[in-house]
Amino acid sequence: MREMLKRLLSGEISIKEAKNLLRISTMEEIEDVTLDIRRGIRAGIPEVVWNEGDADLRQGH
Repeated sequence: MREMLKRLLSGEISIKEAKNLLRISTMEEIEDVTLDIRRGIRAGIPEVVWNEGDADLRQGH
């Protein structure tokens, strides 16, 4: 998204093109993590992120 905004601000793409890119953009990178931000719309179940300690919770420990 950051790259698209830079292109918009520099005049490389139009607002209409930016809106189209936003509609098709489904991934968001946050530091070392990539989230599927539209998974809930597409699949009916939102993105789920587990951390290292979550395995114990799923197994009932």
